[in-house]
Amino acid sequence: MPASASATSRLFVLPVATRRWVLTDNKGILFWVLSGMMAALQSTWDQYESCRTEREQRLEMVSGELAAVHQELDQARTWANMDVLSIEHLLEERNWLHGSVYSLRDELGKARWERDCQVNRLR
Repeated sequence: MPASASATSRLFVLPVATRRWVLTDNKGILFWVLSGMMAALQSTWDQYESCRTEREQRLEMVSGELAAVHQELDQARTWANMDVLSIEHLLEERNWLHGSVYSLRDELGKARWERDCQVNRLR
């Protein structure tokens, strides 16, 4: 490297295929540095956007599944409430039937007693 080269020029050297070091023209170096930084920023931004998009898609999927689970839960609650009402109705009906059976047994007992009384009078 010649001694007459400026200090800035001496900082930027590149290896070439022949394994010799040569000076570069540093007039456009700021452009290339900024271009490299912008490319790195763009790559980082693209990765961020890709991750954000994936997260949004997963969130939409989970939100959809959550809505379906809520709907199933509401339906299960409705069926459970209907089952409770049905059971309560059946219990009331059973109690009424028990009362009817007891009433019929009483009537049958009275009828038998009256019959027995009449049979005994006739003898």
